[in-house]
Formats: sequence, structure tokens, C-alpha cells
Amino acid sequence: MINKDRLLGTAGERGCRFGCKYCFTRDSNYHRYERFDLLETREIIERAETVSIIQPFCDIEFLFVENWQNYLDKIAATNKNISFASKSDLSENTLQDLKELNKLLKKNKKCLNIGITIVKLKNWKDYEPKAPEPDVRINTLKKLWKAGIPTVLIMKPMMPNITYEEIDEIVELTYRHCYGYLSGPLYLTNEFEKYLKKRKEFHYNIEKQEVLWQRDMPVLPVIKSSKLQDYLKAAVEKKKRKFFTNNIDATEFCCERINKNIEVVDQWSEEIRREKCGTVYIIDQKTKKFLMVFHRKYGKWLAPGGHLEGEESTRETALREAEEEIGVKPVPIMGLFGKLERNGEIFRETERGIGTDEFCRVEEFLEGGLCPDPHIHDDAIFVATLHPKQIPKITNKIEIASIAWFSLEEIEKNGTYENVIMICRAILRELKKSGLIEH
Repeated sequence: MINKDRLLGTAGERGCRFGCKYCFTRDSNYHRYERFDLLETREIIERAETVSIIQPFCDIEFLFVENWQNYLDKIAATNKNISFASKSDLSENTLQDLKELNKLLKKNKKCLNIGITIVKLKNWKDYEPKAPEPDVRINTLKKLWKAGIPTVLIMKPMMPNITYEEIDEIVELTYRHCYGYLSGPLYLTNEFEKYLKKRKEFHYNIEKQEVLWQRDMPVLPVIKSSKLQDYLKAAVEKKKRKFFTNNIDATEFCCERINKNIEVVDQWSEEIRREKCGTVYIIDQKTKKFLMVFHRKYGKWLAPGGHLEGEESTRETALREAEEEIGVKPVPIMGLFGKLERNGEIFRETERGIGTDEFCRVEEFLEGGLCPDPHIHDDAIFVATLHPKQIPKITNKIEIASIAWFSLEEIEKNGTYENVIMICRAILRELKKSGLIEH
């Protein structure tokens, strides 16, 4: 079925083992889309001639389709963007298959866009009794993103009893691993409407609306939850992510971003997402050496640090991250403030936080990983030392491969980032001025 520049189809036998109560496929009046898995490649190519996006699993979880890899290969022959939603936990073999398919599509400036569906965190099993729990789905989102497959987080249908706190938590847990959020109203099947009416906490206005994305475009009862959608939109845009109300826009944006057709005009623009971070440079004042950790993700020697969590301050973040990475909490050197010699191509010094004991504050521009995701680390820098009895050791082997002490001369040669070198120079310079280390 061609629907607004997209081709909708299905595969396999009717029904999904997850048994989500809100799913429209459970309605006795629902008519399935055409089964593309029964078509020859030539027939699929002909049907896709006038569209840009194919959704080949419109009413079934893709892993439940027998020989889904061969089926997707046939769809990929159309040279169109492919998009589908999932709640599944993915094996490494499945992830590799999807990664290879996305690579194939990217050669022709197309992409595979996968949306991961989460509609509730609390009491989710009331509506999705056999689906993987939300934590598993979030992990799937992370794995796809890391593999270079552009993703969106789907909060569709918008459940009318979701709380603002749940929305905030979902966004906080996922925004670093997707390009945006797709949401829409809750269309009610006969059975689900009866189910909701039995639950006393449900008191919502039910309207009637034509469903354009279903095969026969039926008129169904719907709960729109406009205030919740507006809240989600604001929460998403605060994180510099996109909010979508239809999958066409979501897939086209993902395609443009993954193929780098969206250019960053100004890398320091206020439009670019900023992540608040805290980093602590630990120095031995006798040897003038810095403690560095070798970060597996970046493949570089860096000072301990990371992203803010919850309501903590940048200083609390820096000390917590250090303790998580090296097993001991460093002792801050208070009242030490400095400036970098110069800014670099992808980093610049900014104003320190007012009333803080930050040594300095540095913005660092990052392109992102396999999924291009330009963003900025707004990094508050602190200086600290260790007590003689504190022995650092690796306590986070997933992220940290090694720890070691380096002189400035060694740091300048160990392949770290330029801003790290500039910060170490500034720290030594200010410690000498303050008489805290010898010249």
C-alpha cells in the first residue's frame, strides 16, 4: 500500500508474540497489508517505484518473520530507505546483519532506520505482557546506535496515563542514542477500549479520527493526549533532539544525518546540543605527574571525568567519575584558577561557573561515532591530588583499559587530545605561580 511517499507492507503469519494490548493487529476488523515476503524482488521494485521509504514490517516484529534477512535483501534491492519498529533484544549476529544492510544502503545515500518502542516505564507489563522490559529495549537502542544504524525512540501510542516524570526519565535514558522521538495518539481497538474502561483511573475524552496509515483508512476512536505530546516535544527539543509526528519525516531526517547531508554551519552554535561534564586532573605535586586513564571508547589517555547525573554539581560529577574509574576519591585543590594559552580548532575556553571552584571551563566539539551526531562537551575542569595512602586502581574495566602517571612531556607525546595538553600546561603554570609546586 502506497501512503504519502511510503510503501507499507508486511510479512509472515498474522500476529505478534508480544501480545501488546493496544496493538491494532489484534482487532478483528483489521486488514493486513500486502505480504511482501510472497512477492518476487521485481514485483517489490515495481511497487516501490514512486516512494522513498519502505516499511516492510508494519504489523509484526521483524525477528518473528522466517528468513527475515532474505526478505530485507529483497527490499534493499529497491534502493529506498527502509524503516521499521522493534521491541526485540538483538543478538550479535542479528546486529551484524542489520549493520551490513545499513552499509549497503548508505552506498547509495539511503539508510536503515529502526525505531525502538517504549510507551511506559511504570506498569508497562499491563499493556505489553510478553514484550522485553524497557531496559532491554534501551540496550537495543544503544547497540544499534553504536553500530551506526540511525535510530528514533518511538513513544507511540502516547499512553494517556504516562506521567511527566516518566517522559523525562525516558528522554534522559535515551537521547544520546537516537536522532529523535516519534509520537502519536492512541487509537483504540474495540477490545482495548473495553479494557481501558474497566480501569477506573482512566477518564479521558475519546474522539473519532480517520487512520491514514491503516490499509482501509478506518475511522477509529482515539485519545489524543495533546498536553503530554507537547510536554514530550519540549523535553526532546531541550536536549536538541528532533520531535516527529510521522515516520516519513523521521526516516528522511535520519537518512540526511547518517549520510552527512546536514552540514554544521557553526560548530559553536547555540543550536548544537551541549552535554555538561566534570573532569578532574589529578596531579602528584612532588613529581609533577598527572594521573591519566586510557579510555577504551576514545582510544586516548584522558583525565577521569564524565557527564552530570541528576542534580549533582560539576564538582560532584568529577569526583564521582574519578572514584568510579580509579577506585579512590581525589582531594580537590581549592582556589586554583587558570586560563589556556589558546583555543584550538575543536575546543575553546569559556567562562567559569559563577561561585564555583572550577579551574577553568572548556567546550569540546565532537562529531559523534558511526552515527554522525555533532555535539559539545561543556566541561568543567577541576584540579586535585591524592593522599599518600590512596592507591589508584582500575575499577571500571568496561570503559577503562589502563591507568598511569605521566609528566607533561610524556602527555605531549602520548597521542591525547590537544585540549588535554593545554589544560595540563595551564595547571602546572598556576601551581608554580601559587607556590604549590617547585619551579
